[in-house]
Amino acid sequence: MWRLAKNILPTRSNLHKKGILLDLQCPLCHDENESSHHLFLKCNLLKLSLFSSHLGSHIPNDIDLHDWILNWLTCQDPFGVQLFCTLLWKFWAGRNAAVFKGVPLNPTVLANETLSFVNEFNEANPRRNTRTVRIIPVIQPLPMLFSVFVDAGCCAGGPTVWGLTIRNQNGEVILSKCKKEDIDVGPLLAEALGVRWAVQVAIEQGINSVAIHSDAANVVNCINGKASFATINMVAQDCSVLLSSLSNACILFISRDQNSDAHNLASLAKVVGNRTWLGAVPNSFFPGSVMQNYANCNRFSCFLPASC
Repeated sequence: MWRLAKNILPTRSNLHKKGILLDLQCPLCHDENESSHHLFLKCNLLKLSLFSSHLGSHIPNDIDLHDWILNWLTCQDPFGVQLFCTLLWKFWAGRNAAVFKGVPLNPTVLANETLSFVNEFNEANPRRNTRTVRIIPVIQPLPMLFSVFVDAGCCAGGPTVWGLTIRNQNGEVILSKCKKEDIDVGPLLAEALGVRWAVQVAIEQGINSVAIHSDAANVVNCINGKASFATINMVAQDCSVLLSSLSNACILFISRDQNSDAHNLASLAKVVGNRTWLGAVPNSFFPGSVMQNYANCNRFSCFLPASC
């Protein structure tokens, strides 16, 4: 991180300043010359890696690289800081592997490796002081509870889409829903709005004992009072009030792999809009052509300059 902050990473632009003749184009996205500013703020693969991670975040427009790093290093979420720093470190390592070994950088794989690395590090190095780092566990649906799984997707300029499934105590899908709104929001707010919608659906279905599952760690932490984010604090308060009206309710974090049904429904919403099914969605609603139509506007490409 200190080499990045001091702009002394051997990016192609920095090597060129030292008199080394080489192709200056970014070896990952090939859109601009490779500088620290481009690689860690503008490169599409960095944006994909960041949003694919459990931070569920995107890079603000027109922000200075040093200010962006400082904002993360001084935030009140120690686990988030670990994920952020580790992701940048692994992204640079992935860039080197692409340059010197020809290994393509896969944002989803990089995001998963980042989470595994941080969790393994924290398990092997428990804190000795009072400030503990939260290790986000992978949580299976609780027994004797209805479980609601929810996910969101958004595109620059809209629309925003959501999907959810409700499972009974036996793990059977009893309700599937997808929703689409022509609003332009960031991924963090989209995920928070999705959780609020999930709680509202549970209440509408007369369910009083429920676990809401989301793969957005920051949203889960905010609703559980373990973090604070200005963009979603009001929505998080709404969720807390709604959850308190139920006899037995909680919100839990799960991995993206465990949330694939809700993710697929969010993708489907881009095509079919607002729909509800009793039970699971028939396979006929997921032909390859439907998912291909959504390929340019999914949760991992929300903030790329693609047409949505």
